[in-house]
Amino acid sequence: MSWLELGVIIIAGVGAAIGGVVVGFAWAAVNRVWRPAIISLLFAAGLGLGWYPGSILTSRVQAAGIEAFAERSNSLVEAIRAYQREHSRAPENLDALVPAYLADIQETGVPAFPRYLYTNQRGFCSLGNEWHLAATGSGRECLLLCPDWNYDSIAYVTRVYSGWADIELLLEMPQGVKVRLPTCL
Repeated sequence: MSWLELGVIIIAGVGAAIGGVVVGFAWAAVNRVWRPAIISLLFAAGLGLGWYPGSILTSRVQAAGIEAFAERSNSLVEAIRAYQREHSRAPENLDALVPAYLADIQETGVPAFPRYLYTNQRGFCSLGNEWHLAATGSGRECLLLCPDWNYDSIAYVTRVYSGWADIELLLEMPQGVKVRLPTCL
């Protein structure tokens, strides 16, 4: 979750809490009954106490999920590196690793990024990387592994988790223009 999304969630929560208080007090003033005002204050307090910690928790759960994904992906990354050491080049595709290096190519285990993408071409990362591995789905971001972990030249990296960069595929440019990168690789 980006800081912008977190900010929107917090603003929406504060707006809902203030709106609830205003509606409750308006109802109380019109009907001369104070029970709705008290209920609206309790609603605002509950929303305020739960909304911000909930959004922070969501961000931490997402980070923990990506860290677990990175740990699960280690066997695949090590298999690519072992192939590269033995053959002095990166494998043509992930299927070249089966069965000598891996029993099979597993899915990522992350519903938002269900499959791995691999290329043995230089490009998205710096030229020193002979291969790239990504986990992608249909959403607006993907996870990318540059073997040398050099993400400084990639402008749309939102965060790096255990060597995997979280890449924003839907970029907002000036004047509200949105540009979608075609793929992580």
